[in-house]
Amino acid sequence: MSSDWTDKVLADPNLKAAQYPDFGYYYIGFNVRAGHMYSDLNLRKAFTMCIDHDKTVDVATSGFGIPVYADIPPASWAYNTAVPKYTLDVAGAKTLIESSGWALGSDGIYAKAGKKLSTTLYVRQGKPQRVKFAQLAKDQLKACGIDIIVKNLTSAPSWSRTF
Repeated sequence: MSSDWTDKVLADPNLKAAQYPDFGYYYIGFNVRAGHMYSDLNLRKAFTMCIDHDKTVDVATSGFGIPVYADIPPASWAYNTAVPKYTLDVAGAKTLIESSGWALGSDGIYAKAGKKLSTTLYVRQGKPQRVKFAQLAKDQLKACGIDIIVKNLTSAPSWSRTF
């Protein structure tokens, strides 16, 4: 739901609006197959520690989103409230990255064996919140020495259908 549309509906005295959480959620998926950068658990943990999830979801969704910390959304009866939240910890993230052999470059991005800690985050169009979250996350990840290239897609890439 866009904030412009929401504002118009909420301002109309002839309409009554109800809001409720649904069962949908968005996530960032990693290629964890052997030989790929994010097969390293330390890098995946560091990635999550570099994003202020609560604030980023709030900003990206104009206050209508709910952060999700597991693969079951909070609206589900099966949601586990004991699942720990992601915690913003830039120093801890950098420690994890460095413990996996990455060194911070003069450009502020980590590198290892001549390869930068850089990856492309493919974001499907259709929900502006996805793109906004990705852009906000990109900025936060850079502070941790992780370079993210956000690429907008109008449809799923052909390689995604090969699995």
